[in-house]
Amino acid sequence: MTAFRRTLRRGFCLPLGTLSFLHLILLVNFAQMLSLIIYPVSRKAFRAFNRGCANHIWGFWIWMCESVAQIDIRLTGDALPPRENVV
Repeated sequence: MTAFRRTLRRGFCLPLGTLSFLHLILLVNFAQMLSLIIYPVSRKAFRAFNRGCANHIWGFWIWMCESVAQIDIRLTGDALPPRENVV
């Protein structure tokens, strides 16, 4: 990869990272606060919605690391217990 392309990639990392945190603060957190409306009606739907929000933001950050910053992410560890909500 040429020096120009590396510099160009680095130039995208900070603005894209800033946008991702603004997205998290303004949209995802707002949606999660609105999901409190469905909590008394269906706790299962509430948890599913919030799991989806977490999956969305973590997936976006992993995509940013792998494609924009060219960081190789390796997830290692023990096998996850069934029906366990862990990152």
